[in-house]
Amino acid sequence: MNESCLMRMIHEFSNTYLPTPSREWRKGHFDRVAYSLWAIDEILNRLIDEMSKPPPHITGINPISYFDIIQAFVDEMDYMAETTTDYHKRFIFLVAKDTGDELLLFLKGESLWQN
Repeated sequence: MNESCLMRMIHEFSNTYLPTPSREWRKGHFDRVAYSLWAIDEILNRLIDEMSKPPPHITGINPISYFDIIQAFVDEMDYMAETTTDYHKRFIFLVAKDTGDELLLFLKGESLWQN
């Protein structure tokens, strides 16, 4: 999958499954969507950072696959959720982890949110 296709699919995931939060929502629902959107932004930033690196024929270093970048984010959020003692932070990290897991499934065509 090329970079523009990847970005388009991530934006499709976000636009389809993560609506813009509304102040009229219950706080828990608002927070979950807001933290999911944060997770997508963080994943996009990590992907863009990798895409911005010089090509392997210049650096001699192969690029990290987008699946590995997203999985590293999921693993980091899982670790943070397991190690924090703050309930609110744990919630944020777990929502981010779940969002990353679901994004990976979506990119593989296996999303639980799809019909």
